[in-house]
Amino acid sequence: MNIGVVILSISLSVNLVACLCPEAFERHGTKCYQAIGLLASWAEAKRLCNILGADLAVIESASEEAIVEGILKRKHGSVSPENYWMDGSDLLVEGEWRWMGENGNSRPITGYTAWSPGQPDNAGANEHCLEIRYSFGVHWNDYQCDHKQNFICQAP
Repeated sequence: MNIGVVILSISLSVNLVACLCPEAFERHGTKCYQAIGLLASWAEAKRLCNILGADLAVIESASEEAIVEGILKRKHGSVSPENYWMDGSDLLVEGEWRWMGENGNSRPITGYTAWSPGQPDNAGANEHCLEIRYSFGVHWNDYQCDHKQNFICQAP
């Protein structure tokens, strides 16, 4: 077999795999998303996303926020009282918000944020997980990690 054919075959296989999303996920650029309408705590949501081959979603730019907002608009219409878990948390160190990632690979939330005014506030000294409040667009809020609500999974 010709080396050029082998390289082309490998390249096509890699590109095909890179274009696939887990079932029921929506592709946007290089990432795949799914809004899950299942009530779960933050830790349960993280495990459920992992089972689907994903993790809780991360928003690092206005364009990624617009993608998530578009997904929620298609699911609920223009506004909804629904809240969704994201991957952020300050469980490791109070006040130091991080994208938690997988297998302990957390990284600080820097640059883009979309906190609601006055947030994060750690109300009741018990709010350590990041949710999106989708009542008037996408707004970040810290909330109690054991609260059961919807979540958004993201696959690379």
